[in-house]
Amino acid sequence: MSKLIVFVGVLLFLGAFGAAFQLFGRYNYVVDGQAVWRVDRLTNYSCLMVEQQCVIPTHSPSSSTSLSTSTSTLYRGSGGHAKKT
Repeated sequence: MSKLIVFVGVLLFLGAFGAAFQLFGRYNYVVDGQAVWRVDRLTNYSCLMVEQQCVIPTHSPSSSTSLSTSTSTLYRGSGGHAKKT
């Protein structure tokens, strides 16, 4: 019976912690001149706030996609053998 009480207590604690995080810690508000941006700390998505509404959802400026190509070069080292780098 005491294990059940501990289990229920842990579930209640996790539920209360999740609710508190959702209410107070999920969003970060950033003021940029006259604009206010809401940034979701879980997904890093941001949106422009107009009259307490999120109106223009955008991707976070911190997330980026990098497209790069890698090429290998051959050079003549000592002994005249081609080496790949």
